[in-house]
Amino acid sequence: LCSRGPYGAFYAAKICQTLADHLSGSHATRIEVLLSQAHMRKRTTEQGGDVKMRIVQVFLIILLTSGTALADSSSPKLAAFYDRQMAIVAGQVYAWKGQNSPTILPVTARQVGVGRDKYYALTNNDDLIVFSGNTNQQTLLMQGVARFSAGASGVLAITNDSVLWWLSGETRQHVATDVAVAAVGDGANYYITSSGDLFVKGRAHRGQYGDGQLKSTDRFVQTASNAT
Repeated sequence: LCSRGPYGAFYAAKICQTLADHLSGSHATRIEVLLSQAHMRKRTTEQGGDVKMRIVQVFLIILLTSGTALADSSSPKLAAFYDRQMAIVAGQVYAWKGQNSPTILPVTARQVGVGRDKYYALTNNDDLIVFSGNTNQQTLLMQGVARFSAGASGVLAITNDSVLWWLSGETRQHVATDVAVAAVGDGANYYITSSGDLFVKGRAHRGQYGDGQLKSTDRFVQTASNAT
C-alpha cells in the first residue's frame, strides 16, 4: 500500500483499524496490538523519514500471513482502491467502503482485488468472480484463472496455461502467452514473461516505464529483461 503514494500508509492504517473494530476474538486482539505498536513506531520514526516502511512492516503481518505482497496496491489477501477495500481473514472474504462496516461476501477465495466500483475474488476452483453494486450479487467473469490484478481500468487475468487476458466491461482481449505475473498500475499496466521480459503499456508521464521513456503507448512494449 505504501508504494501507492503519500496516502498508502493512511489506507493501511484505516484497513487494520476497521477490521479491529468489527472482528472479534484473537484476530481483533492481534490487529489492535499491531495498531498500537505501529502508532508508537510512527511517533519515534517519522522525523527519520522511514515512517512508510515501519507502518507497512507492521500492518501487513496479520493480513498477509501467507504469500508475498505484490508491487501494486494489493496482495492475495488484501486489496484497496482509494476508500474501497477487501481482505481475507480466517477464510472469510470481507469488503467495505470508507468507514462502513465490512460485509462478508458469499464466496470462498484465495485472492481478492478491487477496482473503481467493483470487488473481485478468485475462488479455490479458479473462478474469477466480480461483485458490483449489491455485494450479494456475483457474476462469473472468467474460469481457469491462476492469478489476476485489478485496477481502475479493468483486470489482467492469467489463466492456468499462462495466457494473459485483459477484461474490462464487455471486453475480453487476449494479450500474451507464457506470462508469469501481471499488474494493473496507476495509468500503466505491466506483465512479465516466464523468461523475465518486462512489458509495459499506458501512460509514461511519471516514469512508469522505468526506462526513461515519457511518451505513452497504446500497446505493450518491452522495457527490461531478467525481471522477476
